Amino acid sequence: MFMPRPKTAALNGPFNERIAERMKKLGMKRLEEFADHFGLGRTTVYALVQGRTSVTGAQVKPSIETLIKLATALEVPTHVLLYELDPTAYGAEILEEHPAVTKVPVLAASPRIPVVGQVGAGPDRSDQLEESILVEESFARGKNLVAFRVFGNSMEGGRNPIFDGDLVLVNTLDRGVTGGTVVARLEGDGHVCKRLILDPAGKPQYLTSTNPEYVDPTFAMIPADRVAEIVGSVVRVVRDIQSAS
Repeated sequence: MFMPRPKTAALNGPFNERIAERMKKLGMKRLEEFADHFGLGRTTVYALVQGRTSVTGAQVKPSIETLIKLATALEVPTHVLLYELDPTAYGAEILEEHPAVTKVPVLAASPRIPVVGQVGAGPDRSDQLEESILVEESFARGKNLVAFRVFGNSMEGGRNPIFDGDLVLVNTLDRGVTGGTVVARLEGDGHVCKRLILDPAGKPQYLTSTNPEYVDPTFAMIPADRVAEIVGSVVRVVRDIQSAS
């Protein structure tokens, strides 16, 4: 059945700029393309763009199911869309502290998962993974961030343990300080997540583990001559709460 597109004069939807920007980025010309590509009903998309109102003139808000699908299509966190619908809702002021997010590619070091890379907190590993993580734009500002999926348990110790399966966000503009946690590329192109120890001249002396029960002699402590480069300093650890239980 033919369904007319919304007229320009009636485009009062709350997310029109976001939808238009996303369509432009994807090279889409018609709302039907956008709807079909992301599994949104065409009628739903027309209603979103037109901005439906009730008989009393109140705005008819989309369902949470529609917002979740739209957030995926726009690559925007669902809560951002919720607060754009109702800027006075409880918690909206928190969003203002982080008004935007940026996407960080995920790297890893193990052949198990496909992300931008995985790192071993254990034997060296290196893979290109097809993952990404959203972080606040304010946090990313001034940094060049990549993320690594950690495999292994050699860093499960100390005040800030890093567990198998965690994501570590790495600032490649910061090569680390002595005692800090870094991701390093080893000779042979593997990557590891370790604590960095510098010599008096400020050059890497060795990499060490934080887990006292980790006894693999090859990776518990890694001398500088096995380190090809320090990729960057770990600035955040992201954990699924179930992964550490």
